Amino acid sequence: MPIPQSVILVKCAHQYLVRVFAVIALSSPALAQAVPQCREHKPLTGDIGIGGFQCVAAGCAVNGEYRGRYYHSFSAEPYVWDIEPRGPSAGLLIDGDRIVSIDGMLITTEAGGDRLANLVPGEKVGLRLRRGESVVSVTVQPKLGCNMPYISVTARQGRPPRPPRKGSDDALQ
Repeated sequence: MPIPQSVILVKCAHQYLVRVFAVIALSSPALAQAVPQCREHKPLTGDIGIGGFQCVAAGCAVNGEYRGRYYHSFSAEPYVWDIEPRGPSAGLLIDGDRIVSIDGMLITTEAGGDRLANLVPGEKVGLRLRRGESVVSVTVQPKLGCNMPYISVTARQGRPPRPPRKGSDDALQ
């Protein structure tokens, strides 16, 4: 079933306004001080509340930037850890779940990693997860936030130590 034109226009307008707000805030020193920013001066974006990813015996990268876009890259299905207790994924994702796909794109593809790194606040995403021996599907609505999870690459699966960070995982004032 085709998506109605009005829905497409609303989504495009919403994405445009989020980006315009970020550009205005970053171009004005007075506004930049008043607007929360993320670590490393990353602008606010869509965030589903995943604190970190773990890749077991695989190559993975998160929070990279290339040609003005952020990316995540996974050569294996990443485990999720440190789900924000009051975040969008609370009650939907469980520590130790593995992401299989996002919006039908395998997470191990460039398109899947790009989608996860560039979430839009309010624009729902569908995730397929491996939970033990089962595969489950959930829909999560990103909130405005930082979307800057940590990455841990380990030889064996199990809760990785959370890396220390300066400041907060949330937006910084």
